[in-house]
Amino acid sequence: MTLQVLPKDNLSPDTDWLIKSVYRMLRPVVRLLINRITYDALLDVVRRIYVDECSKILAQEMGSSNERQGKVTLSSLALRTGMDSRMINKLMATQPSYAPEELSREAAILARWASDPLYVDPENNLPKDLIIYGHGPTFQGLVTRAAGRNVTVNTVLDRLLEGGNVEMIDEFHVRLTNRFFSLGSKNEKPLIEVGSKAVGRLVNTIQHNVSHCALEPDEKWFQQARFSYSIPVEALPVYRQAVRDSLEKAMSEVEAVIDTFDSANSQGDLITAGVGAYYWEDSDHP
Repeated sequence: MTLQVLPKDNLSPDTDWLIKSVYRMLRPVVRLLINRITYDALLDVVRRIYVDECSKILAQEMGSSNERQGKVTLSSLALRTGMDSRMINKLMATQPSYAPEELSREAAILARWASDPLYVDPENNLPKDLIIYGHGPTFQGLVTRAAGRNVTVNTVLDRLLEGGNVEMIDEFHVRLTNRFFSLGSKNEKPLIEVGSKAVGRLVNTIQHNVSHCALEPDEKWFQQARFSYSIPVEALPVYRQAVRDSLEKAMSEVEAVIDTFDSANSQGDLITAGVGAYYWEDSDHP
């Protein structure tokens, strides 16, 4: 989908660059989160971060001005975030907590199957084997109750079979074999956790440089990229290895610099500071 933002009238400021930048930053993040967290859960997370970060920015602004000392107001938060003050109050009064069924429709279906008396055998307290189609305590009814009428039975069944959560007894019946839907494999979890820190640190660097755009280039935090628009696809394996070798050499040199400044036993204030490096391609190739 090609994004084009058109002003509502001739007096509207140019917002095209900003919206395109937001799309550019968020698209790969959303791509990573699909199949791991629902839109509703992500929206709640974003709302909370908006309020939290806006509160910090307002507090900093107030602290730097003697004329504006005081408490961050709901009115200021509502103005800066564009959110209703009642929503802000609600978010500030509650701690974020998400059960798996709140993050995934699949997990919600499995949780209901394993806990709703309609789908649990009262004699052994285990999930019943279900007829796939029909009204009442069927798999179709379960999907409708837990995921809504706009999600089809076959779509859910394929996902749960793929995830190893159910098995077909015969053509018309399905059995629950694992009530816990995986939001990420054991191998994916550390990669996502480390990657999320890398993304956060890169955006922090961008934020720092934007906030200090009047500084001389040497005073800004280092942020550069080198790339080509014309790498032959057939040369990618060799190119990737050559870049990896070069980056590993550079990172070894950076690590030596960090070691000379590391003062874990210092009695003074300490901060975490470092350098990140990554390889990228605009398109996925094997």
